[in-house]
Amino acid sequence: MKNRLISFLNKNETLYKYQFGFRKGYSTKVALLEITEQIREALDDHTLILFLLTRFIKKIVFAGNVH
Repeated sequence: MKNRLISFLNKNETLYKYQFGFRKGYSTKVALLEITEQIREALDDHTLILFLLTRFIKKIVFAGNVH
């Protein structure tokens, strides 16, 4: 099911081009390389650099039968 969904999203170009983390060839390492390159280019162009780092915590609640 996951592969079919990813295939559909890629085929229809639904995902944002900078959606990293779960797509083949779009690891978090690639994300870091991309942002590093953008920062370097901005510094070369003497452009103001402003970015926001956020941290999202996913809380998983498990409700089930405990014996």
